[in-house]
Amino acid sequence: MLSKSLKKVLIAVCSFLLVISMGICAMGLANAENAFAAPVGSKNLSQVSYGMKDGASVRINDDDGNLGIRFAGDMSADDYEALVEYGYDELVFGIIIAPASYNAENPINEENLFGTNAKYDWAEWTNGGWVYNGNKIRVINIETDSMVKVNGRYTHTGSITNIKDANLLREFIGVGYIKAVKGSEVIYKMAESADNVRNVSQIAKAYQNQLSIKMKDGSLDGDSFDLYVSNYATLQTAYVDKVNAKFTATGTASLYTVSEVATSSHTFSGVGVATKVVNSDFEDVEFVQNGNDVTVKLSDLGVGVQTVYIITEDGYKAMSLNAGAIEMGSYPQDRVYDEDLIETLNDKAGTLPTRQRPQKWTIRSVYAANSAQKYMWYKDIEVNGTLYRGVYFDQYRPSSTSFAQTADKTLQDDNGYLVTVSYWFEFKPLVWNVLSLDRATNKALLLANDIIDAEQYQSAYTNTGANKYESSQIRTFLNAEFFNTAFSSNEQSKVQTTTVDNSEASTGGNNIYAGNATQDKIFLLSKAEATDASLGFVEKASGFNVPATCELRMKAVSDYALSSGAYHNELNNGNWILRSPFSSSTAIDRIWASTTNGSLDSNFYVDSTAIGIVPAMYVIL
Repeated sequence: MLSKSLKKVLIAVCSFLLVISMGICAMGLANAENAFAAPVGSKNLSQVSYGMKDGASVRINDDDGNLGIRFAGDMSADDYEALVEYGYDELVFGIIIAPASYNAENPINEENLFGTNAKYDWAEWTNGGWVYNGNKIRVINIETDSMVKVNGRYTHTGSITNIKDANLLREFIGVGYIKAVKGSEVIYKMAESADNVRNVSQIAKAYQNQLSIKMKDGSLDGDSFDLYVSNYATLQTAYVDKVNAKFTATGTASLYTVSEVATSSHTFSGVGVATKVVNSDFEDVEFVQNGNDVTVKLSDLGVGVQTVYIITEDGYKAMSLNAGAIEMGSYPQDRVYDEDLIETLNDKAGTLPTRQRPQKWTIRSVYAANSAQKYMWYKDIEVNGTLYRGVYFDQYRPSSTSFAQTADKTLQDDNGYLVTVSYWFEFKPLVWNVLSLDRATNKALLLANDIIDAEQYQSAYTNTGANKYESSQIRTFLNAEFFNTAFSSNEQSKVQTTTVDNSEASTGGNNIYAGNATQDKIFLLSKAEATDASLGFVEKASGFNVPATCELRMKAVSDYALSSGAYHNELNNGNWILRSPFSSSTAIDRIWASTTNGSLDSNFYVDSTAIGIVPAMYVIL
């Protein structure tokens, strides 16, 4: 048995050893912590913001000239430089590119890419070539070890080229991610999603819009422009003249408009001998051959702008056809760029208006800081039989009627329209899509093909019922200013007074703000009408918890609407307002609208002036 004195010695020794061991352990922990200590000012992966850029861009393969699509990830300079400074052993920046339908069925997220039960895989770069040994859903994965600084921000891109002909109208999506390695730990960060589902046709339209504007204002010289295919129909399927031989449009016009709704067919002249005709979904279209003319059956296309592929021995010929559309009325639309014409118009208009002296210019009813203001005027002038509208404002129109008149609260300057400058717009025929037609009475429901203007639904929302259509300012605008501007007296007689349904059913379900029926010549579509497949609004699912899109709801923005402050994306598509209120006890200020990609959204305020107008009406043809 140990003596008490020996026990004390042993306890003292053990205590000493315990203290030593704890000290050694603490030193080890301290050393480990110092080894992984982040430098001051650095950020780890969870602390940075990282997302995809909206849209997509052109990618041309330098080797063979083939076209493709490029997607881009984006990060601020502060975040990227702080992330690099953090000291990860490895950083990888990747972009997954896949058909958008894949993402709709199996979301392209961290679990499905890198998880235990991942659903996707991709080819790996091995010994100087791509090798694919997977057995899952195959996607494209483009990786790099760094981002590139562009215009003050950092970006990395991923692209695909050599797109098969059958996929030229297939929608693709780019999904970015960052992989960070620290010791044995591997973590991922997925990019915040963006509006970047695109196909080749859409990108071609965007380039055509951008290039035509540059040509008009002189910022792109003719030689540079010749590098691109200027024909709209060709740009549906090709970017530059390197691939023009494969996809060409023939005929004197690039957009063929059917002026008679009752017409069951349309003839394309001089396209050659067709072996097959298909629509944008590559479904067969019935046709009749007569010499080198090809007559297609319109019932196989539906309404709206459609792409028709006529396949001949020489290859494809892409035609844009506005099937089931008519022209009626006119409205200021295209901006005038011709300097001589601008000088003539300015001379005829005379002295510019001021708040004290309007100088025979007409004041436009606009708002700012929740009150009506006098800072925007217009004047219509005729030159050589063509009518033009001048627009002039000495302060910016805010994107909300509650905002002040400052440059940071408007979209007019973003759209290229500045204060104290007069701009001119040509009155052009309005094109209308035929949504329905009663052949017994020839009564047709028409919807404007484009966003023709921008106006608030209601200038303030402090009162209950601000989102009720019957008392809205937009209703007054449509049936007074627009109706009287757009149509001659003969055309006005053809427009029918309609009982406009504002009940709960018209809003798509239970709605505490449902209103009374109104009697109108011109009106906005309801949510129920804008989702009615029988009217041509065929929706396409976009994925779990993602609103369905619809091509017919995608609307381009006129130059005149841009001058009024309408929003538009890089494809020149805009948001346009519906008449249906959003139902919420705390949201008397919300209204339904169609977005740039053709989906419906209730997150629009009644006092927004950046939402476009797409009028509808019933007419007797």
